[in-house]
Order: sequence, then C-alpha cells, then structure tokens
Amino acid sequence: MICSLDLLHKALSLALTRSVDILKEIGTSQSIASFELELTTWVTAYYAYSEIENYHNSGVDESLTGINVLGDLNLQRMNESGKQITQKSEDLIFDSLQSVFDTLHEEVSKGVMIPRVRNHLELGVVDVQLNMDNHHDIVKVLTSGNSCHDCASKLKGIHLSEKDWLIDWVSKSLDADNLSKMKMIMDVE
Repeated sequence: MICSLDLLHKALSLALTRSVDILKEIGTSQSIASFELELTTWVTAYYAYSEIENYHNSGVDESLTGINVLGDLNLQRMNESGKQITQKSEDLIFDSLQSVFDTLHEEVSKGVMIPRVRNHLELGVVDVQLNMDNHHDIVKVLTSGNSCHDCASKLKGIHLSEKDWLIDWVSKSLDADNLSKMKMIMDVE
C-alpha cells in the first residue's frame, strides 16, 4: 500500500533542499523574500503531513481490547510514551524553524545578507531537515504495527481547494511517478 506520509515526507525534504538552493542564489537570481516564502509554504505543507500523521496514530489506541488487562495497560503506556517522543520530536522541528525565522528577521537588515548569516541560515535549514527526517523515522517505527491503516481516506476528505494547493505544491518536488501516486491517493485526476 502506498503511504501518503512517505510521499509528503519526500516532498518536504526536497522543498528544504530547494530552499537551501534559493538561499545560495540570494543576490543573484533570488531574493530574501523568496527564501522566506519557500519556508512559510513548507510550514503549511508540514501541517498537512502532521494531520496525516495524527490519522496514523489515531488507530493505535483502538487496538486496546480489554481482554488482557495487563497487556493492554503496557500497550497503552507504550503508546503514551510514543506520543510523548513524537511530540518532542515535532517540537524540535518547530524550534529549528523558529531559529531560522528569528535569524532571518534579526540578522538580515535592509535586504542585505552577509555570508556569515547565509551560512547560519543554511545550517538552520539543514537542522530542520535532520529533525524532520528523524521525526519521520520515529513516526514510521511507532506506527509500523498500524501500517495497514488507510491514510489515503484522510487525504480524500480534504477540501478541493486544499487538495489543489497540496498537489500543486507537491508537483514542484516529486517526480512524475510519485506525483501520480499522490494524485491517486488524493483521488484527483
């Protein structure tokens, strides 16, 4: 089964790489505003990822049956620990992003970016990338028992304008094969 979480993760990763490329071109063919717009758009797309992640996690608690009380309590405790780990991991992503935005707004004055700040911003974006990759790995491990959970139905429920925006955004990052998989999942032609 195709998981939309994996496809969105791939698109998010490629978008961060694209933002570093934009950062390197500031002053020649790109502007600071285009870098900031790329990151702001990334945050919006990350929220779609987060919604699907929550959908994956929602099925985990449904497995508690009440037949084996001790086993169910251990499973519930493990699920709560997993949620805490996932939350801390997601917090690292947003802390990294906030650091990038803070640096951008504090250090870039009058539209001029010096090399030290450019390098600091690039390091910040790489930090976001690493935290996001780690978070995705954690989510995949914690929901591996829930892998048959149909995350596609969550995407099919997205409002049409949001689908169009997400497909348009994903199309800038994914290759044709993965894009067609994403369109199939989202039930878009």
